[in-house]
Amino acid sequence: MALPYELESLDTMISENLHPKHWLHETTTPELEKQLIIIGQLAHDENNRFRKRIKPVAYSLEKEKHRQLFIRQHISALIHLLDTLTHFLMPGINETFSVLPGDTQLSKVYKSLYISCSETLEELQTCFPQYVNYDHKIPDHEWSLLQSKWSNEIKNIKQKLSKLKTDKSLIDMLLAYLYNITDSTIQPTISYRKMRYLNDLLIGISNLKHTKRIANQCPPITTLLIYLDFNTTEFKDYLVDFICENAAGLVDPKARIERLSFFYKQISQLHVRPGATLRPLSKSVKEDLKDWLAREIKYQEKTHTIGFITPANFNQDVYNKGIWYNYSIEELALFKRIEHEAGLISNKKIRPMIDDFAKIAHTSTQHNISPKNLYNLFYNIDLSTINSLHDKLFLLINHLQKIKSEVVQKQKEKITTKRKVNKS
Repeated sequence: MALPYELESLDTMISENLHPKHWLHETTTPELEKQLIIIGQLAHDENNRFRKRIKPVAYSLEKEKHRQLFIRQHISALIHLLDTLTHFLMPGINETFSVLPGDTQLSKVYKSLYISCSETLEELQTCFPQYVNYDHKIPDHEWSLLQSKWSNEIKNIKQKLSKLKTDKSLIDMLLAYLYNITDSTIQPTISYRKMRYLNDLLIGISNLKHTKRIANQCPPITTLLIYLDFNTTEFKDYLVDFICENAAGLVDPKARIERLSFFYKQISQLHVRPGATLRPLSKSVKEDLKDWLAREIKYQEKTHTIGFITPANFNQDVYNKGIWYNYSIEELALFKRIEHEAGLISNKKIRPMIDDFAKIAHTSTQHNISPKNLYNLFYNIDLSTINSLHDKLFLLINHLQKIKSEVVQKQKEKITTKRKVNKS
């Protein structure tokens, strides 16, 4: 279905009839100014006609998706016309597009049309908010004003964060992002969604207060960034590095796991503003951090089983009975399962076999292996254990090949020696 384009006449008047190439090289005369006024008035009339027709035409479309597409097309067209007028006026432009002394008649027409089209765009977005595409770019002039406004606010933000005793690396990371946003050479445009997000972010930082909290011990800036889902890779890396540095100082594995669990609890209890995110296509800070903490806690629990922690000054010579393995408990359980299922272990009953093996088997991190734990791991294997055991079995095969080469070499030497004896 071909949707109607109600801005065709206005588009032609602004893009073609009022293009500076037709007027800048002409000598200004009363007749020329009169002609400009007439074209400008026609453009205003066309804009007013569009404002009256837009609702009846939109609601005459039966299908919802056609109505949405119709509104979005005209919003996009209006933004394009506003950008065109902005570029026509540069550099003679001010914040309000008000007429200045000494403005030419052409500049007056451009400014009045910009104000008129801007009001039409605002009316369209107000009447049909459900159809607005918030990922569409904002008008260029509006973006230039925001950049100027935010540049001034960033200076105050730096002072604010310093007063709150925020970590310097976090301040540098946050300011680097904001400076890039306000740099027109790096960020030539911005969407409505990001504009609203950054506005809320700057207001939130400006309103931060240093308060003592019982339920949450996160710094105010960290809480705010997670609440607004400031999901840049740099911020996620900062949080992971902070947690790792905090937990790495603990020698006791059990204390390390408890510290990681504490961080998991803190992150899980933080609020997230519904619908707020810096990067909609990326995973949220809260979910990414929770996933990473869950995997890290699981890894720590696997490598250092709680309740059977080996002391740092553990003397293996005291426990000289049994067989000492450099496998993990999970790898031992998987190895026994492979041997049993391949028919290399002839025991029919699994549990008695596991009980006997646990009596003689020890690892570098666990002296007394729990038969129950070993039995559970025998049937519950994860992919990481399979991969780690695969590497060790590959090491065994390589060593077997080395022994084979040594045996073959010795046999060749024996045959050579025997031949020499026979010849002599």
